[in-house]
Amino acid sequence: MAAFVTPASAAAGGRLRLPSSRSRPRRCVAVTTRLSASVTPPPWAPPAVAPASSASTAAAGTVARAATPAPLPAGRPSRRGMVALLGAAGGSVLAGALLGDAPGGGRVSPASAAPEVESEALAALRRVTELQKLAFEYTNDMRYERAETIWTRIIGLNESNAAAWSNRGNCRTSQGRFADAIEDFDKAIALAPTEPDPYLGRGVAREGLREYGGALEDYVAANAASVAKYKTEDQVAYNNMGNAHAGQAAVLGRSADPDAPAAARREWTTAAELYHRAASMDRNYVFASANEALALYELGETARSLRLVKYLCLKFPQFADMHAVLAAAYWSQGRSADAEAEWAKVIDQDTRYGNLEWVEDVRRWPPVLVAELKNFVELRRPNPLAG
Repeated sequence: MAAFVTPASAAAGGRLRLPSSRSRPRRCVAVTTRLSASVTPPPWAPPAVAPASSASTAAAGTVARAATPAPLPAGRPSRRGMVALLGAAGGSVLAGALLGDAPGGGRVSPASAAPEVESEALAALRRVTELQKLAFEYTNDMRYERAETIWTRIIGLNESNAAAWSNRGNCRTSQGRFADAIEDFDKAIALAPTEPDPYLGRGVAREGLREYGGALEDYVAANAASVAKYKTEDQVAYNNMGNAHAGQAAVLGRSADPDAPAAARREWTTAAELYHRAASMDRNYVFASANEALALYELGETARSLRLVKYLCLKFPQFADMHAVLAAAYWSQGRSADAEAEWAKVIDQDTRYGNLEWVEDVRRWPPVLVAELKNFVELRRPNPLAG
């Protein structure tokens, strides 16, 4: 099976030092025998160096991880090290020859493995490495259909490549083809049931279908897999669990059931706790911190929320999402000039925040902030007696 290893471009960006790609420090890029991944940021993420865009509907910071075979080493790899990479090239017979395995399961002398076999294996490996690099380039450019085509070609070379199935699932999610994406993630999970990343990807696709209960199950499974295999919990899984609870809160918010408001508040409370836990695992995990701030605002903890928002704006000046929060909040407080100043920063970076439908349904801001932003965008004066 192909190893899931963080692309070098993602690793260079660190773990969302500025909202961008994420790599896990416990899974070294150079290691080819352990699964790892990069994270693609949600659609509202601020600009960053070499970002990799996520699904357009993967809202509220929901992220999936892109898994890829390791890049071809600069020098000649060891025979066993090269075989660890050959799963991506579909070179099982070639790999066996390199290790001295006879086709019937016996052993042959390594010296008897023909040099041309090793040469063919290296050529196949280089080809797959080039293909997966191209696929990530297309993904970074948000050319998801082209990226999907490349992953399909890689799958054609080796249908046991779990990383390729998972990555194609991410591309399909990015195109809003959630049912197709789930089929790919199902295949990746069948091939690599102990790996966290395909569960995360399937959870994102399920959120796209508004199947928040199923998404939550996948995120819990991803975290359990991370603990079992890597002896550490997964902050992305916790962030996405928070998203699933926030999604359930949104559903309750549209319910006519008299008990729905209290139930929605409980969901937001749980979401805030999960976001905080995710952010506590890595203070540079920007998405979780931003989501925590939104949940706190919905729960009425305005001062605490805005302290976190201002901190994120200071640390990441191009974080349009947080500047938009400040614009809405300042307008509700009657601070018109401050609101306009923050809004100027928003529209200079991301004009989508002027689309209230996008903010509510894609970014999935909580109801209180959506209402305040609506007042601002429509130039409605806040109630002077409010707050």
